[in-house]
Amino acid sequence: MAAGHTVVAVERSPTLARAARTDNPPVTVVRGDAAALPFPDGSAGVVVACMVLQDVDDLDHTSNEIARVLRPGGSLCLAIVHPFASAQDPTSFHTGQPSPITAPYLVERRYEDRAVRDGLAMTFVSDHRPLSRYVGALASAGLAITAMREFGIRPIPWLLVCRALKLSHQQRDATSH
Repeated sequence: MAAGHTVVAVERSPTLARAARTDNPPVTVVRGDAAALPFPDGSAGVVVACMVLQDVDDLDHTSNEIARVLRPGGSLCLAIVHPFASAQDPTSFHTGQPSPITAPYLVERRYEDRAVRDGLAMTFVSDHRPLSRYVGALASAGLAITAMREFGIRPIPWLLVCRALKLSHQQRDATSH
């Protein structure tokens, strides 16, 4: 890349990996799973997880994998569906109106979001997790959130973005006491 960085995407779906490789410009993609990243320990300065963490089956293992591949001082940049948004009744996600919360916010659960765009019907299967669940998984993996922003024009934000820093062993030890 022009800035001197090597960008590699990880994609589990062979169809999506092929689409990324053949796009213009093409993206370097390796087939893999977020819970078993195909990279050596400490090999990345930055990991980007855009709209991924709400879709993984094992958030703790995935967070640990992210921390494993980051070098100390490396950054995780993440974006997720805001937990306030995913707590709402999925049948009213695309109505433009605030929807009721029909299950307790603190209870993790699977949900499906159906959308139609450009004539294509898509179904996304995700997990609602409260914000504390994400923060806890990242902290347990040795990642400290250093920035957080929320986005949306409706009464309830739909997007949460964060930056987290991989702590050194000394920093982890100092924050655990």
